[in-house]
Amino acid sequence: MKKTRAQWMLSAVLLGLAFSAGCSIGPKYERPVVQTPAAYKELTPADFPQTDGWKVAHPSDATLHGKWWEVFNDPQLNAIE
Repeated sequence: MKKTRAQWMLSAVLLGLAFSAGCSIGPKYERPVVQTPAAYKELTPADFPQTDGWKVAHPSDATLHGKWWEVFNDPQLNAIE
């Protein structure tokens, strides 16, 4: 079955409409309202009871942590170390 010129034109118009329908956009974007503090405020020792279990970090990277590889209970790793 051979398409006529009218069928080709109709197919092209329908295809164009299908493509243009995919370009439609949603509702206009509205920025959400966010309460931003005026400045950064660091916690003081008096604020710690209100932090619900949070505490200030005390890194101890310089200390030796012993035989860390024994945590894995791997005899081969123990032999390598």
